[in-house]
Amino acid sequence: MSSAFVADRKLWLQIAPYAAAVAGAGALAWAGTIWIARGRGMPGTMGVDLPTFAGIWTLMMAAMMLPSVALVAGLYARSIVSSRIVRLASLSIGYLVTWSILAPLVYAFAALIAAVAQSHETITRVAEAAALLVVGAYQFSPLKDACLRQCRSPIGQIVYLIGLRGRLRDLRAGLRHGAYCIGCCWGLMLVLVVTGIMNIVIMALVAGAILLEKYMPRPLWTSRLVGLAVAAVGFASLWIPLITTGM
Repeated sequence: MSSAFVADRKLWLQIAPYAAAVAGAGALAWAGTIWIARGRGMPGTMGVDLPTFAGIWTLMMAAMMLPSVALVAGLYARSIVSSRIVRLASLSIGYLVTWSILAPLVYAFAALIAAVAQSHETITRVAEAAALLVVGAYQFSPLKDACLRQCRSPIGQIVYLIGLRGRLRDLRAGLRHGAYCIGCCWGLMLVLVVTGIMNIVIMALVAGAILLEKYMPRPLWTSRLVGLAVAAVGFASLWIPLITTGM
């Protein structure tokens, strides 16, 4: 997201409380995630059923993604004339619902990796390396660039979103912005599945990469560098499995 949107001091002061509220919710989600993950190995599906996994996944997405949408949320709140906190909460819920929809797919993929790893170590290592190489390549794709532009240029989205009508307009706004974020960041989330769900170090690295992509002045350079780093890890893991399994 370009800092040009918040260069004006008055605008900063107007949106700061709402952006801080969303970022603060992300910080609380980080605390919850770390509490759940403490002292535990988290391979595959973490040994839990799908509903439990979906809850944990949603908490993780809140921790990793809410800080990256804080400014969008702040700008959206500024466009609202009443019930700002309630409507901002509805926007955030819609956003997280979008990410939570992916939970069954992530669960199935993680379960598949865990099952294959028990009897086909070489195949698993190659598949994990291939997944990371695909993620690295996606960072260079036109679709990634298009979704990232939407995430970094919220004014156009805000104009569209405030034109929505109906009782569920804020929820719909969150769903729409979440869809763009999925298009932008799904590959980086795949890194979590490959290296271990709820690996706090990897979560922090991925969340940091997402923040840099959305807030740094040269997003394409950042995106390309992240892609090269992920691809390098995938390539190296073919010969050094501990790069992924030991993370």
